[in-house]
Amino acid sequence: MPGCSNCTGNKCKDNNCTRKQSGGLKKTFYLANRCEVESYDKDPITGVITGINFIAGGGWYKVTTIKDTSSAVEDLVAGVLTYNQTVTLTITNFSNNADNAVAWMEAKQFTENWVNAEDGIILLAELRSPALPTATYVLYGQEAGLEITAAQKTTGVVIGDQAATTLTFTAGEGQMASTVDAAYVATLPVLCY
Repeated sequence: MPGCSNCTGNKCKDNNCTRKQSGGLKKTFYLANRCEVESYDKDPITGVITGINFIAGGGWYKVTTIKDTSSAVEDLVAGVLTYNQTVTLTITNFSNNADNAVAWMEAKQFTENWVNAEDGIILLAELRSPALPTATYVLYGQEAGLEITAAQKTTGVVIGDQAATTLTFTAGEGQMASTVDAAYVATLPVLCY
């Protein structure tokens, strides 16, 4: 019986590697309607996404979350070969409107727009990786599209409590999330609400 190996395909694990990936996600995210994506450009060797092409009028919506409240998980469903992707974001301010009633309605509209996304959502997140020279971005929902499967809006109890909306996005994908070239992210077509 052959011995075990730490090699898979043509890649070997470096047993001397001491670099540890930092946990968590940065607080800026980008959301887009999956039905507005025409195609993905990929590096033929690495598989890194180098561009995402949208139909006319399509693009990204930038969202800033509360620091240290966002996470992503990918679970393999054995036997089905599906990766369940779950991304959770906690957002407090959707606008800088000083009128609280208007700001509340803008938050409501933002959530409802994404809950009703026709063909799902793609979400671009930056991994927290302070030791690396360039940012690492990951795309969730690339094939099937994420859906909002939970939304919770809280007001808190006392004035010092956090009033926020927590959104949970979920997708069943045929592959783990792909990385996206930081050079593309620097030129994102960002839309406004």
